[in-house]
Amino acid sequence: MIDWNEQQQWTVGDIVRRMREEAKIGLEQLSRGLCSVATLSRIEAGEREMGLLLAWRIFQRLGYKIDKYELYATEEELQQWEQRSQMEELASREDTERLACAIQTYRQQWGKRVEENPLQRQFLAYMQGLLDMQKGDFQEAKELLEAAAEEIVPSREQMVGNAALGEMELEILNALSDIYEHMGEVEKSEKLREMLLENIGREKKRVKIYLKLYTEFFCKHARNMMETKGSARTLNAAETCLKILQEEKKTCCLPELLHIQAKCLEDLFQKKGEAKEVMLKSWQKAYYIYRLYEKPEEAEKIRKYLEETYQWDCII
Repeated sequence: MIDWNEQQQWTVGDIVRRMREEAKIGLEQLSRGLCSVATLSRIEAGEREMGLLLAWRIFQRLGYKIDKYELYATEEELQQWEQRSQMEELASREDTERLACAIQTYRQQWGKRVEENPLQRQFLAYMQGLLDMQKGDFQEAKELLEAAAEEIVPSREQMVGNAALGEMELEILNALSDIYEHMGEVEKSEKLREMLLENIGREKKRVKIYLKLYTEFFCKHARNMMETKGSARTLNAAETCLKILQEEKKTCCLPELLHIQAKCLEDLFQKKGEAKEVMLKSWQKAYYIYRLYEKPEEAEKIRKYLEETYQWDCII
């Protein structure tokens, strides 16, 4: 662990170097797709300053969020930061018309520097990819996100599990897995999701930091996991997620996790005669949590299924 009392004056480069060494991440791995190894080396040596956008990505890869770093940002960086935040908000709302305008304005305002800077290039490829996906242009979205992913993790099929990835990079790969699934490339989609789960799950600290993404990946991958690794392992993974949610007082994907838990328990009941009462209570909980979270369609599917299969004897 870093001893912050070891010396009174810490530079940003000192902090990055110590965090990187503590996490056992090499210079090349940390800088990949963000800046050159030489640039990161100079930052760590205190010979070069680190801008806001680069600091954000570097600290994410190290498992931390920048705090008050914007106080040291230039006016231009803060303006870009605000514009990027607006684009992310528009993408989350699927406001395609305004998002398309925002992307075009950003490109026009910042000119060549956008295309020459890998941080800018990846972000705009991500935003344009989401826009194309929301408009139904999946081939275009796939090409953009694959290009962004290749910069972040070359030969990703071999490297994603152990790569140094931050939140935006995980989201880019998550969107890419969704595109693969939509285009019928199910094997590629599931393999990528499995590696993303491995990437976050290698440390409990990372699971807590990226809990929302981790539970989302797991819920998308659970059906494949049941088929390939069995219900017992899938149930154990689901219950681990539920335990961490409880510890962190979070509710990310809670109804979906309870639904997966119920499916696994039911499969074990049918195959191995596991306790029927435990399985039915699990279904009951999933049903009511779907209702609580105002997801009536999912709750109704469970109700109909249970009525047909178990004569409604687990719904009170």
